[in-house]
Amino acid sequence: MEQSPNDFILRREHADQAIRITDIVHIRGDSYHNIIDVSIKANWGGITPKTLTNISLDKILILNLNHSTAYGHIYTEVLSELYAVHETFPGYGCVLTMASPLINEIIQLFNLKLSNKIKFVERTEEFLLNFEELRVVNHSPQSYGNKVKNILALKSALSAKPVPKKDKEILLYCSRHSPEARHGRKITQENETQIIEVLNQYALEKNLEFYLLTGQEPDGTTTSISKQYELFSNAKLVVGAHGGVMSNLIFLDPLKAPAIIEFCPHIRWSFNDLFDGAILKFAEYHKILYQLPHNASILKAPESIKVLQKEESTINIAELKGVLSCIK
Repeated sequence: MEQSPNDFILRREHADQAIRITDIVHIRGDSYHNIIDVSIKANWGGITPKTLTNISLDKILILNLNHSTAYGHIYTEVLSELYAVHETFPGYGCVLTMASPLINEIIQLFNLKLSNKIKFVERTEEFLLNFEELRVVNHSPQSYGNKVKNILALKSALSAKPVPKKDKEILLYCSRHSPEARHGRKITQENETQIIEVLNQYALEKNLEFYLLTGQEPDGTTTSISKQYELFSNAKLVVGAHGGVMSNLIFLDPLKAPAIIEFCPHIRWSFNDLFDGAILKFAEYHKILYQLPHNASILKAPESIKVLQKEESTINIAELKGVLSCIK
């Protein structure tokens, strides 16, 4: 076995070129963590159970990806890796990874063409593996060297879906005052009212349509991925707090020369970082840090971030106006 902090490789051993009786390598989808569990069981009699699906290939890869159920990470850390798996891990006949309803929904919505070597393991589904080499990779650290390239390739594939065009380009404000918002980072109602007034005025001056996105539709349903794709694809300017909705920045149309203003809880917590700078290839990016409540202003991360998870905060309006005045 070869090991690293993130993955390991199992290779079958042969004696005098005769295939020995090997142990059974058994995998099962873990429905709680949404990863594939691997267990090795002794098989002294050389009998393979017939009740489970058997996969027999020379080289098999198990790819466990973090955050496969979290929309805020689905494009930057899951689908971008799966889309590039044929380049990142050449030579493997089968790539096993966990499915999730979110992954399935996006693949179907965008008719996303992934490698035919990828097999999605459903939750609690079980397999027996027979191989010469089995590699288990947790979060594919190798892909980080090509993260920008992988994200841009995925972006190109997603943008093939037709977009309903608007009469005007959109100024999109993403609010966190919604039951869907998690992990705090909410702005006081008074401060958000000021932000909306400033953005409405800017939209009028630039002949943009102002749109307030809360994650909920008037009928109480969650805003669909298809609707978010339409809004972000037609956006000229996106303003909002660090949160899952900013994952939709991948949908921005570079032909519109779009701009982004992200409200960030810490200088190193931004979607520009999650995209590994890929955003700068298709949009103008700005960040504004939250103003911590007075009693927490002396704290450093991660303590300051914990405060923002519990207490409402504010954005400096003068700073927001200054950034707006600098947008090209």
